[in-house]
Amino acid sequence: VRSLEFGTILRNELLFALRALKPGGHLYFAYQLGIYSMLFRLLLALRPAFGRVRVTPTFAAHRTPLYVFLGEYSGAESPAAVAALTFLEALPTAGAGAFVAWHLSAWDGAARALHAELSPDLHAVWRTQEGYLREQRLTAERQFGADGAARKGGGKGG
Repeated sequence: VRSLEFGTILRNELLFALRALKPGGHLYFAYQLGIYSMLFRLLLALRPAFGRVRVTPTFAAHRTPLYVFLGEYSGAESPAAVAALTFLEALPTAGAGAFVAWHLSAWDGAARALHAELSPDLHAVWRTQEGYLREQRLTAERQFGADGAARKGGGKGG
């Protein structure tokens, strides 16, 4: 449910942006979910209308959001932009098929090409998150060890 709520908000923002953005313009948004099948579905629709795409980690490494940069917009009248707008307008926001419609369900040539294009960026995002999670785990292990040592050291009940 949360993903559809977020998706509906993002869809509306993207519809507004694609209609307002001038040819050659750039679009930047925060993708706030860790659901990559949804991100790839949206990017597969948007990518043809832009000359460039990048994803980067946010400044908060402990969070799953990432930033998406789309550059060199072809313009709202271009066939690629019209297709993206049509796709976004048709996305259901409720009902039994809504969740499936929002997510990439087949790994076809277009999806593989997009993944190959974004692979260096996605690895940078994941390395940033991995570094944070590793440090968090080590901190927890140190704290657990310190708590165990304190209990063995003769506190109450020791």
